[in-house]
Amino acid sequence: MQQGDSTAAETNFRQALALAPRSIEVLNDLAISLVRQGKLADAVPFYRRALAVRPGDPSTTRNLALDYFKQEKYASALPLFESLSKGNPSDFQAADLAGYVRDYDPDDGDEEVEGEGVEDD
Repeated sequence: MQQGDSTAAETNFRQALALAPRSIEVLNDLAISLVRQGKLADAVPFYRRALAVRPGDPSTTRNLALDYFKQEKYASALPLFESLSKGNPSDFQAADLAGYVRDYDPDDGDEEVEGEGVEDD
């Protein structure tokens, strides 16, 4: 997705999703357009749907992990960053972020992990 009007992009990706509801590219791009509008929580179901179509997809996993990270939902971000760094040991960004999240404990681990099961919206 190119830089531009994220609101218009969201509209276009929603229309594309109606035509191709299992397109991982459309699901990711729709989620990214939502993130660019500051709608981080709204993007999560689309990332999860993309992962239901292609489990373990590195780009989608990274996008979802970063979304959770930006929302400060560290317990949800950690297993995603860990799976990225485990799947690609040279992915230093994922390893660094996993380490940061692992060491950061704002509420003594009381945070509930989101997305235990993948739901199809």
